[in-house]
Amino acid sequence: MSKASQPISNTQFDVELDGTNIPGVVEVKLPEKNVQTHNYREGTDIASGTKHLGEVTYTKLEFARSADKKNSALDDWLKAAEEGRENDAKKQIAVLLKDRTGQTVARYNMEGAMVIQYSPPNLNATPGGDQIAVETFVVDFDTMQVDRS
Repeated sequence: MSKASQPISNTQFDVELDGTNIPGVVEVKLPEKNVQTHNYREGTDIASGTKHLGEVTYTKLEFARSADKKNSALDDWLKAAEEGRENDAKKQIAVLLKDRTGQTVARYNMEGAMVIQYSPPNLNATPGGDQIAVETFVVDFDTMQVDRS
């Protein structure tokens, strides 16, 4: 575990699909967790009310990886979603944030994760356009837990 005085870099992370590392991930946008609230008031008292907790919602997980053939599990996962095979399309995905020594300092676990959007790489053959071909995935999921132990 890193010391509290040492900031954690946002460049040290791994992404796992059902416990297996996804190679080549270059960017992750972690989802936000929001707790909805609703107002409640009694009778005709329009001047006051109380807030009550409601549904927990999440934004989507987004990640980008270099386009290659190293992990056919992503292709199989996407194909299961395309074919409507929900049992195969729902997986566990985890993002592991690491400190400078490579130790995991936070693990973001998402259960019931399904690919809902895939974007192939943008290609550019003009001079100076030499960049890594990156494919992006957008993932929806049922629940997210953060483990900082």
